[in-house]
Amino acid sequence: MPDCRPVSTHIPRTSVQRPARMVINKGCQNRLRCAERPADYYLKKGSNFMSSPKPEPGSMTPEFRFSPNPNKAHTIDWLSWGPEVFERAASEKKPILLSLSAVWCHWCHVMDETSYSDEQIISIINERYIPVRVDADKRPDIQERYIMGGWPTTAILTTNGETMSGGTYVPPHELISLLKKVADYYAEHRDRLEEAAEEQRKQILQAASMKEAAHFNLDESLVSDVLDMLQRTFDAKHGGFSDKPKFPNSPVTELLLRRAYLENNTDLLEMASRTLIGMADGGLFDREWGGFFRYSTESDWSEPHYEKMLGDNAVLILDYLRGYQVSGNIKYRDVAEKTLAFIDSYFADKKNGGFAGSQDADEAFYKLDADERLKHKLPFIDRIIYVDTNAAMVSAYLEAYQVLGDEAYRDFALRSVNFLMETCYSAEAGMAHYFDGEAHLFGRISSQAGTIGALLDAYSVTGTHKYLDSAMALAGICEKRLLNDDGTFADSSDISGEPHLGALAVKTTPVQENALLARQLYRLSYLGGASKYEEMVGRTLASLELGSSTPITALALFVLAVDEFLTQPVVLTAVMTGTEPGAKELLREAFRTYVPGKAINILDPISDYEVVEALGYPAEKHPVIYPCIGRMCLPAVETPHELKGILEDLPGRRK
Repeated sequence: MPDCRPVSTHIPRTSVQRPARMVINKGCQNRLRCAERPADYYLKKGSNFMSSPKPEPGSMTPEFRFSPNPNKAHTIDWLSWGPEVFERAASEKKPILLSLSAVWCHWCHVMDETSYSDEQIISIINERYIPVRVDADKRPDIQERYIMGGWPTTAILTTNGETMSGGTYVPPHELISLLKKVADYYAEHRDRLEEAAEEQRKQILQAASMKEAAHFNLDESLVSDVLDMLQRTFDAKHGGFSDKPKFPNSPVTELLLRRAYLENNTDLLEMASRTLIGMADGGLFDREWGGFFRYSTESDWSEPHYEKMLGDNAVLILDYLRGYQVSGNIKYRDVAEKTLAFIDSYFADKKNGGFAGSQDADEAFYKLDADERLKHKLPFIDRIIYVDTNAAMVSAYLEAYQVLGDEAYRDFALRSVNFLMETCYSAEAGMAHYFDGEAHLFGRISSQAGTIGALLDAYSVTGTHKYLDSAMALAGICEKRLLNDDGTFADSSDISGEPHLGALAVKTTPVQENALLARQLYRLSYLGGASKYEEMVGRTLASLELGSSTPITALALFVLAVDEFLTQPVVLTAVMTGTEPGAKELLREAFRTYVPGKAINILDPISDYEVVEALGYPAEKHPVIYPCIGRMCLPAVETPHELKGILEDLPGRRK
């Protein structure tokens, strides 16, 4: 996985190549306000301790966002990614300098403050290059194609967008040398370089058009092979699956917990537990403030990089909630609650709904003593609403409601998903990628997949049909706009409105996002009665191209999707009104019991009378829950105790 740290640069080459790719108060009823130190403790203690405001509709964020510390990076004649960049590069016969940066990235700030503030570098770039600045969070499509090992990326491109040279953080003395050498070499060999770049582009496009679909036999061996690999690479001392740097890997943890439960496998549970404990006790978890940092530079989780990302914290909340459900370890619940309290206090937009995207990696701030921090401003929080990670946090909040029972989680999650649908949804293009007062970049697969999941979660806890209907509508957009002939899904749709410049001319079929979408479509197949999606999911998973270079996160998500596809789902159809005696207690048991692949379908015996009748259930009998494993349904269950016994005794449920 790319990281934000300096690595060596590439040197100019004669051929053009694409870069490789706490304690909780026991009596507290509202857990959003339950942390050992109240979530707003520091806001009360320090008047200058504040966050950045969220952009209101009509007030978009600045086009370019530089380091918050003194720098001269803004004096470079940056252009936004667009046709002008390539037109000027061709007409002025200059190479393109692409700066790929992120607001939370420490070394991106250092690059702005050092290399991009050097007068000689500024002069060279403005005179001999066409400089383009790209925000990695706003434009993941560009990042995925041009990132060179981490952030910041400094890439030097031909006029058609093929990479000639570059690296990550480049200190001033090295960047001066690199810029001069590449500019000189380009001036001398421009025609040959551009011809080679054009030929390579043709070859890439031709290969993409002639590529034969992969085909996997979807069977249990795929799951067992990956589990065997994880056991071989597991760090038994500290948890996790690498030496250093070490990143949390939530899909792996979810897979371990899932198979540990279904197989009653204590070895897999121990692997998941060791990882959860290692992250919680190491430096990755912020025990003072709550929330998780992005990764650790050491294998024992002791030296974190201090940025906090919304998406990372969303899936880690889910990991610790599931760990608590499976093992009963109170520590996992406490970590989840403290992380939720941090997100609720500093990332959640209480006025509109939705969550901020990230918090800056302010190393100096986090190295201060806890009380000394009160004298300093909170590290910058990016208030832009990123749809895919917001959807992930909505799902985390709804899971927290189900496991912990606090309705505040549910209520804010619903406000947030409503906000996303009101501001970021198009009936033609689906979900946008981000909102900063206006919605931008429609049609990204990750935004569609994440939002479908959040909508299905919202439907499961409320029984409100607008959420299921919206999920079905988004699935239809994915089928219409993203589905390839081979059954896989493209990373973005043509309706996004973005011209296919540079490497964007070649669409990709990312394994991770395809697996995420497949998981949600499979849920729709049984929760929404859309059986066609089961067949579609099987074709998608069988056609994805995997290899030795597939990241472990993507591989784990793929295997999770396969495992779910091979396993009978558990659907709990609850026929009840929200106010009748016994309904709330029965539903609480359905919510809080851990069962992988569980879906809940809440039907009102009056307003959903026709649906209840069509399912063959007597509408006059309620409150009850009908458990179904695949197409086999059990008699009505009327008590929480009886339901708990049934759910805990379910078999492995292979099809």
